[in-house]
Amino acid sequence: TAARIEIEPVPPAGSGPAKFEPGALLFTDRDYRLSERPELLANHSFLRTTIDNFGARVEGSGTLYALTPPETIDGAASQEESLRDLGFEKADIPVFQLFPGRINQVCVYRKSVEPGETFDFRKVVLLVAGEGVNLRPEEP
Repeated sequence: TAARIEIEPVPPAGSGPAKFEPGALLFTDRDYRLSERPELLANHSFLRTTIDNFGARVEGSGTLYALTPPETIDGAASQEESLRDLGFEKADIPVFQLFPGRINQVCVYRKSVEPGETFDFRKVVLLVAGEGVNLRPEEP
């Protein structure tokens, strides 16, 4: 009989860290581009993944930022409750436009993270790495 070869899944094209700057492609499965960026998140990278479900592993300690629509926007895919349950705290940064459309405005959460921490998210969370934090996509 033939030997069975185990092949690791190939991550979606473009997945992994990307520079968080206006015009950046935000997701691997949508053509949405960053509209605005608060100054606090300038010169940071973000984890480009699918928009719906994704996993992430932290490599490097520091502050991890998570962007999600506020619960107050009807019809928005907010993950504020999930973020609070995971120990993220809302940052004192005004809501801003992630990409066009009212339901695509986001608020910023933050959490101090350590290497080895993993997260699984549903639509819509975008992770932005603070100084010292590296993120790696993982199967959810």
